[in-house]
Amino acid sequence: MMETIYIIIIIGLVVLFFVSLFLYVGKTSHNSSVKGGKKRYHKGATGKDKIIYDEVVRLLKEKESVMNIHRKTGVSRNTVYKIQHEMEPEVGRDEAYGN
Repeated sequence: MMETIYIIIIIGLVVLFFVSLFLYVGKTSHNSSVKGGKKRYHKGATGKDKIIYDEVVRLLKEKESVMNIHRKTGVSRNTVYKIQHEMEPEVGRDEAYGN
């Protein structure tokens, strides 16, 4: 009789474990598909973000290095590279990369 109770308890714990694992995996997989935040520096930006974006574009057109733009504006180098890449069709690849 005691063995039956122990078996029922163990089965209940195993079921509880798998149900909680299933719910946890379902919750994390949904949230992990959404990464990153709102894009800040772009043509359609407003306010302070627009001012910084315009400054980065101006410095790129003046063939300033990405590292110097990063230092002057506080914008990450990756963001400067992304803005530079977006400018390619507008000003041409050679001009956008300072060649």
